[in-house]
Amino acid sequence: MKNIYEQAKENKKNIINIVWISILLALSINLLSYGLCELLNLKEYYFYIGLEFLIIGLFFVIFKTSRISNAEFKIEGFYIVDKNSDIIKIPQYDLSDDMATYLKSAKAENKAISTIIKNENFRLDIINQKDYFIEVKKSESLKILEELISYSLLKQISYCTENYFKNVNLPKGSELIELKRENLPDIVLKNRFFRMFTEPMENRSQFLKKEDVKVFKNRNKNVCMSYADEGAFYENFEIKLPKGTKVFIDKNDYIIDLKYFILKFRVNCMGYSTVTPRKFQELYIGSYGNEYMFETKFKINFKNSFLFKKVNQKMYDWIDDLFIRLSSYLSKDVFFQKIQWERIYAEQIVEKNKKLLLKSK
Repeated sequence: MKNIYEQAKENKKNIINIVWISILLALSINLLSYGLCELLNLKEYYFYIGLEFLIIGLFFVIFKTSRISNAEFKIEGFYIVDKNSDIIKIPQYDLSDDMATYLKSAKAENKAISTIIKNENFRLDIINQKDYFIEVKKSESLKILEELISYSLLKQISYCTENYFKNVNLPKGSELIELKRENLPDIVLKNRFFRMFTEPMENRSQFLKKEDVKVFKNRNKNVCMSYADEGAFYENFEIKLPKGTKVFIDKNDYIIDLKYFILKFRVNCMGYSTVTPRKFQELYIGSYGNEYMFETKFKINFKNSFLFKKVNQKMYDWIDDLFIRLSSYLSKDVFFQKIQWERIYAEQIVEKNKKLLLKSK
């Protein structure tokens, strides 16, 4: 993962240098032009026309170079589905654990989700098929999966941000604020997992029998999450971000709009199969299922104010920390590097061959 913030700062220096050079060139050309006008007795309006064109050119340079600081990349992840259309938990791949837990709870409370997934099983819908041409569209079950991963990702962003900033003394005016369900109406409306899990317990029949509810409280003795015996799940969702931040959804993009930059992410589940290393499911998971891939696209757009204002180092170093953690949370490649699968598989082969040699003696 590239050092996004440091790269942006370096680009910022280059852009400012370009702007200053453009200003000096513009002034020099204007002085020369004015001198020629005086020398050749040309009319003054030629000078003003030239000045206007130079100003337009300067703004064009600033507009074009300001885009250099933006970053865009994608992370490919995977999930495994068993014969009951449930997500299989994969040890040390935290996303799979969250997906399996959240989906199980959602199915227990919302039978429509359970029925849709059972009928479609995370496949693409075929709209039209003629000869070798097949027209497909994304099924509702894949859309459910995208919302599930997006909710898991929002939770991870919240967790990473809180852990990073808890020991950081921020300057005045840059304090963190807590955004809760009531501050995120767009997310409530467009993500069914967020809407379901953050709905107050008193509004949900599964939580009316208090003797069947397991409640977990934080250090301040406030309820942070609860489980009902039937499988329903409640979470007091909150995300801590710098003051003035807005979080919303626009055309399937989850947008976190901060003072100096905008972070966007979009989860895309295509229903395509993926391939894990040989014997992975048998040796590492101990069960079998169908393997699928998904990708998450990230964009960071630094605002023009980032170019001309001093940005607090402590406050924005978390960008790089955040994406290192998100890569570990989402990435298929990072996961297999983390568990050192090649070494594990090699050890299994060596152990197997040892046993065969002992038997042959």
